[in-house]
Order: sequence, then C-alpha cells, then structure tokens
Amino acid sequence: MFETIQRIQNGDKNSFNTLIERFYPALNKYSRLSSMEYDDAMNEFLLKIYQLTIKIDLVNFTKLGEGAVINYYVASIKNHYINLNTRSNSSTSVSYIEELTDEVHNDFEYETKLLIKESLDKLSPYQRDLITKIYFYDFSEVELSKEYNVTRQAISNAKIRSLKKLKHLLIGG
Repeated sequence: MFETIQRIQNGDKNSFNTLIERFYPALNKYSRLSSMEYDDAMNEFLLKIYQLTIKIDLVNFTKLGEGAVINYYVASIKNHYINLNTRSNSSTSVSYIEELTDEVHNDFEYETKLLIKESLDKLSPYQRDLITKIYFYDFSEVELSKEYNVTRQAISNAKIRSLKKLKHLLIGG
C-alpha cells in the first residue's frame, strides 16, 4: 500500500488503478447509496481518493502500519459520502438517516470518534497516541502493551485516565 501511494505521488497514474481496486467495494457501496447519480457519485469519490493520495503524509502512518492507511481511506470515503449527501439534501429525511448507517451502534461510534478527534490536541502526546490507536486504528490493549512494553492493565488504566480527561474537556464532568 505504501509503495502504491508513493508511486502515485511521484506521478505514476497506473498505480492509481491499483489503489482504486483496493477500495472499490467501499466506493461502489457509497456511490450506490448516494443521492447523486451513480456515475457522478463514483467520479466524486475517485477525485476525493486522488486528492487524499496526493496530500497524504506517509511518515505519519509508518509506525501505525498499512491497516491505519486503509482505515484512513475508508473513513475518508464515508465522510465524503456524508458531506455529499448533506450538501445535496437541504433537509434530512428519515430515509436518508436510515441509509447513512448500517446500524445505530456504528453511527454512535462514528460521532464519538469525531468528538474525540477534536479534543485529542488537548491530551498529552502519550494519551493522544494511545486513544488514537485504540479508537481510530482498532489496536487492542494487548497489542499496545507489547508496543509500549508495559502490562495490558497499564494500558487499560492509561486509557481510562485519558477518557476521563476527554470527558472533562468535552462536557466538564
């Protein structure tokens, strides 16, 4: 994945097809769900993927791995879907909300992640890294305990402290 992105950033347009093939299921899904015509929506998503690829700084993802890059692209596709439909529909209907999420849990999880992301800059670098890896890149506490060379319980306690700090920052309680 990293090599493909680097080739695209260096001007190799054929590598873009490889990237599109990797994300075609998500692109197809959100193009079909979009309130726009399928071809128009697909073109919007392709343009967005290209813009992301040109701007992405892979240095930020090298420690996190390929999975983090994949999650970044999928989340960006979903966010672009939301933005496209919000722009094209001036009023939100019940059917639009039903199409927006596959289940209520995913919608709640998405909103929670957005709120956390906005508050992360107020955390210490360690706390920010920990919360980012757990909630944005789906690292387990066991994986993080191995990475930081501490116990799983230490990671769990740090996560709890970080979440309490975020709660305090977000709602003052």
